[in-house]
Amino acid sequence: MIDGDVIVGTNQTRVIAENDTLIIKGTLELKQGAILTIEANAVCIIYGDLIVKNSVNLSVGAQLIVGGNLEAPSGSDKVVLDVDPEAAFYILGTVSDNSGDFSCDNTSNYDPPGDNTCNYGDIISLEDNENDSTGIYDLFVSGDAEKGVTPVHSELCAESSVVLSAIYTTADSYQWCDSSGVAISGETGVDFEVAEPGEYFVKIYDSSFDQNPTISYRAKVVSTSLAVDIVANNSPVCSGSTAEFILAGTEGATVIYTINGGSNQSVVLQDGAVIVSVLNAQTDQIVNVISVQSGSVSCDINLSSTVTVNPSPNTGQIIPD
Repeated sequence: MIDGDVIVGTNQTRVIAENDTLIIKGTLELKQGAILTIEANAVCIIYGDLIVKNSVNLSVGAQLIVGGNLEAPSGSDKVVLDVDPEAAFYILGTVSDNSGDFSCDNTSNYDPPGDNTCNYGDIISLEDNENDSTGIYDLFVSGDAEKGVTPVHSELCAESSVVLSAIYTTADSYQWCDSSGVAISGETGVDFEVAEPGEYFVKIYDSSFDQNPTISYRAKVVSTSLAVDIVANNSPVCSGSTAEFILAGTEGATVIYTINGGSNQSVVLQDGAVIVSVLNAQTDQIVNVISVQSGSVSCDINLSSTVTVNPSPNTGQIIPD
């Protein structure tokens, strides 16, 4: 992480090595003849502007996220954006092409194809490269209502569904499609309820659009790995003993539960497991698991387990014979 601006000098090359991540909290400027190369599966996140006077190269699986503007200053040489079809280039701000030769000319290879221009909010690549937990997509789709879908990334809990929506809500008609462009039968509304993982987009038809239809950005729906289970308890116990429930699941996740219908309590699955204890139990103890949470993902759970608490046996006096 670099806490400030970065300048790549004239005719120099800045390389982000395969699988590495570089975060720049300022502006990245590439001087005349300078090249930014992002190798396979590497990530570069720029909080500020990207100023390009020559070339940016993205290899297979690479990602470049520009939080500010993408600029090619006046007097620049031909600016080349060499983006592999399996890489991704996200522009959150505006695109300024003072050089007159600033193109994203390989987007026609994508499915659905791009329009060969770099526009506000464009996903130059339509691949997310399985970086499903970044949340980056949410930052830019609202800037381009005609193409926007929300949410652009969803984690699907077991036996549940998510609703995808087109941001442009007043179109003449809609047609939701799967990742290969096949129309999904009956899904012609502004909203689309999804119960299966996959990538989806919507064709948006409106008489006011320059093209008919407008192809939306893709929304990614994945199965979450978030899980919890009550794997054991120590039933039965005697009155006054400790009742124990063993919870196991996703490491680091927070489990929300109740004991005997009381107020909500929480516990973190450190190392993927934890023991919930009730001291001095006098009656049967029931734990109900309500949900499991990790970051922005939360899944409702309906689990219950009971520890039977038996009265302590009566004691009598032992008299020597």
